[in-house]
Amino acid sequence: SRVRTVVRCRWAIVLLHLARTDFFSRGSTMGINMTWSVPCGGCQETLTKASNPKKCGKCHSVWYCSKECQTLDWKRPNKQGHKHLCAALAAANKTEGAGRPRSEKALNKPEMEDTRGLLDRFNEILTTQVLPGTQTYAMMSKMLEDGVAKGARAMLIIHEQVLGNGKISFSIVPEDKVEVLLKNDAGFSRHALMVRTYDPKTQFVICFETGSPEKFIVTRLVAEDVIDPRRGRHRPGVSS
Repeated sequence: SRVRTVVRCRWAIVLLHLARTDFFSRGSTMGINMTWSVPCGGCQETLTKASNPKKCGKCHSVWYCSKECQTLDWKRPNKQGHKHLCAALAAANKTEGAGRPRSEKALNKPEMEDTRGLLDRFNEILTTQVLPGTQTYAMMSKMLEDGVAKGARAMLIIHEQVLGNGKISFSIVPEDKVEVLLKNDAGFSRHALMVRTYDPKTQFVICFETGSPEKFIVTRLVAEDVIDPRRGRHRPGVSS
């Protein structure tokens, strides 16, 4: 069964960027930069702090540019609307607690130590194992190509048996399969929300999970920071 213990964070409203010049540790998050942005739950336009967006008052997980967009999202047919996710997202927020970093400054707080460790390992895997010429790089390239050409949505799951031990597997779960997971387990509410709302032409949705300790993060990541043939050329000891 999929890991359920939640790292005390909420990545639905931040967009991660990998360092573009080098991949060595820079501070607590190893060169990962966090940008506050989120798609409007109604029209899907990208919202930033300058947009003055409004969030759902119950789950605090979905943001809107207007009341009209909130109504639109609530009433979507075929159980695709916020009406069918709100309660599960609200329950998830109670489980996760209040310590959810929305910025690099918040991530550097002492209580975020476990989150920083998981995020550091996530970044290390991306920058050392997802390199041009590898099977995983080809898999993610195809994932992005399908997103650009067909608008296909999916989630990449990176599973590590024990945090830091190197036994890692990569798998792609298409959007329809994510919806099946949600139907069977409300714990997938945040996964489903992110897959429904990310931009498949420019972003990835990635779930990094560990079996020991049982934790996971789900995040949006800028695609060109991963699928870029320039990566790996200047890192000592790594060849593409």
